[in-house]
Amino acid sequence: MEKIGGNPEFVINQETGMIKSYGHEYANTPRMQEFVRRANKIRESLPLIPENHTRLWRGNRPGEVGVGSRFTDSLEGIALPFVDGYGGELSYIDIPTDELDKYVSSGGPSEFNLTLDLAKEAKIAKEN
Repeated sequence: MEKIGGNPEFVINQETGMIKSYGHEYANTPRMQEFVRRANKIRESLPLIPENHTRLWRGNRPGEVGVGSRFTDSLEGIALPFVDGYGGELSYIDIPTDELDKYVSSGGPSEFNLTLDLAKEAKIAKEN
């Protein structure tokens, strides 16, 4: 792995040339670099993830926090672009990792469809 221009915010996968961030790889573009920067700041501002849990994210429409039940484990590639597109707020929830399989959506391995009761527990992640 190689850091982009010596910048510790980004790590490049030598084999793919893509940005590697929290288990995902993304195109190495200025837009994606900005999403990774934002995501790093957001993660640093939140409480630590409890042991044996996975943090899921949701880019919400205005007034939708705690109502929408589709979440993702891709903050940079899915949740932040949705926040920007919808103009709402970013939310997150920590789910026991051993329970994730029962929420995997048919939309793909990074998408999860939680119960409405779980979705109500989502917290707002403020951007500074």
